[in-house]
Order: sequence, then structure tokens, then C-alpha cells
Amino acid sequence: MKITAYLVHALPVDQRRVFNRKEAASYIGVSPGLFSNLVRKGIMPNPLPSFGRARRWDKASLDRALDASVGITGSGAPLTTAYDQWKATNG
Repeated sequence: MKITAYLVHALPVDQRRVFNRKEAASYIGVSPGLFSNLVRKGIMPNPLPSFGRARRWDKASLDRALDASVGITGSGAPLTTAYDQWKATNG
């Protein structure tokens, strides 16, 4: 007998801050395969570094990448996340 467990999230996808690959792909409106290609090409951000083998993407980073891909720039103070700050100091 094979037992399969599924992670039950406390929040619906539209209210979460971090997505797995399939969720991130769905969020930006592409297939998981195309999303992986966009990550490899540097169009979409790399996964967060703090989840070990599990690959997770930050919603705000996906939003910024989408904005940049269509030429939308922020006005006023730059949008930064804790991940952006970590990446700036840790490479």
C-alpha cells in the first residue's frame, strides 16, 4: 500500500509570499517548463537560497521581474525585500 502525503497550506495561493515552481509558473501565467527556462535565462529570479533542496520563489521578486520584463520601473524608493538585502550582502 502506497501512502502519499500532501502539504496542506494554511493560506490560499493568492495570499502566500513564497511559491514552489508550479505555483510560481502559474502565478506568472506560463507552464512549469517555460518558467524553468526563464529562470535559466535570467528573466525570472533564481529560487530563494534558504530552503535547502526545496526550490521556492518570492512573490515580490517575481513581480519585480515581470515589471522589468515589460519596462515598468518603480517610482520613489526602490522595492526591496529581505531576500534582496541578503543577496546584496552575501552575493
